[in-house]
Amino acid sequence: MSTAGILFLWGSSGTGKSQIATVASELYKTTSVLANSTFASLINKIQHERFYDPLQCEFEKNFILVWEDITPSLLIENENMLSLFKVLNRKNSRITISSQTPGTNMIFNAFALKVINSIHPLWTFWELNELKRRMFPIWFKKRL
Repeated sequence: MSTAGILFLWGSSGTGKSQIATVASELYKTTSVLANSTFASLINKIQHERFYDPLQCEFEKNFILVWEDITPSLLIENENMLSLFKVLNRKNSRITISSQTPGTNMIFNAFALKVINSIHPLWTFWELNELKRRMFPIWFKKRL
């Protein structure tokens, strides 16, 4: 696969978003991450779980990043987080960050299937327009 959008599960509390996210993570034999995860921890998770051998980074396995309880401010106030989720295709998926060694950078390939959920309609925030074009929203609502 060379292109993958973001499956966005949206709705109020108690509508089943987290249950669907849990099913997705179970299918791919991974754990979901919470909104308080740092940029570095998300990059590490993608890097280490996406490959059969994270040190060689040659043979990919099916991996999905499931991120729960996203808030607009988390993405708006942290450009690194937003850049991680703007990755849509494999050829533009490299993220470069500075390393602890002066004068060197670390390069990460951030391409992965992504499922996020939120009670906030992220597509209504103008600061997230780039993300909006990459999302496939599914609306969850309580049954009466």
